[in-house]
Amino acid sequence: MDQKPWYQSLTVWGTGILALCSVILPLVSQVNLANALQGEEGNITDVLAGIGATIGTIMAIIGRIKAKTTLTK
Repeated sequence: MDQKPWYQSLTVWGTGILALCSVILPLVSQVNLANALQGEEGNITDVLAGIGATIGTIMAIIGRIKAKTTLTK
C-alpha cells in the first residue's frame, strides 16, 4: 500500500477544519460582525462555525471513503 505524509490527507484536513469551526472559532471570536453589518442582533460567528463544521465533516467523510494510502509521520 502506498504511503503519504499526514498533511496530505483530506480526512486530516476535514477533521481539523471541523475542530476549528465548531470549537475554537466560537470560543475565541468575540467580534459581533453581524450587528455591525446588519444593524440587528445576530451572530455571524455561529453561522460561519456551522458552515465550516459542515464543510469539514464532508471533507473528512469523503477523505475516508477515497483513502487508498496509509499515512506517515
